[in-house]
Amino acid sequence: MLSSRANSVRGLYDIVRSLGRVIVAYSGGVDSATLLAVAHEVLGRDVLAVTGSSPSLAQGELASAIALAARIGARHETIDTHEFDDPRYRRNERDRCYRCKDELFSQLTALARERGYHAVIDGFNADDGRSPLDVRPGRAAGLRHGVRSPLAEAGLGKDEIRALARQF
Repeated sequence: MLSSRANSVRGLYDIVRSLGRVIVAYSGGVDSATLLAVAHEVLGRDVLAVTGSSPSLAQGELASAIALAARIGARHETIDTHEFDDPRYRRNERDRCYRCKDELFSQLTALARERGYHAVIDGFNADDGRSPLDVRPGRAAGLRHGVRSPLAEAGLGKDEIRALARQF
């Protein structure tokens, strides 16, 4: 009998496979990088990693994300995001993460439609937002744009994702 973790990982692979061609909202962090590695393993050239580039992203972080995508072997692109054009983002209020993700997901879903991708997926996981103190405004933006979260859908939390990441 498979362990709960093995079932969750198998579920992740099944979810990704069922989506067909996908764009991964890719930051280069552990969650999105692990999701990218799984998607690349399952879908091959039918996955595209996309990172939003703006003044809010340190150039060193962008360079690291690009290098990691190359090590995974996945196709990767950057798009310019314009969250600083939104005065609500610039006010740096509590919903700034929503504003940033709304801009990113708006562009990613448009890109997916334009290029014939079936879904945009992100690294939101089963542990994100579990605590009432863990507010995730960016998640609301993802839901608004129909972004799928295969890690969360498969029930994978931080520990399982890190264990899976070590396999790549």
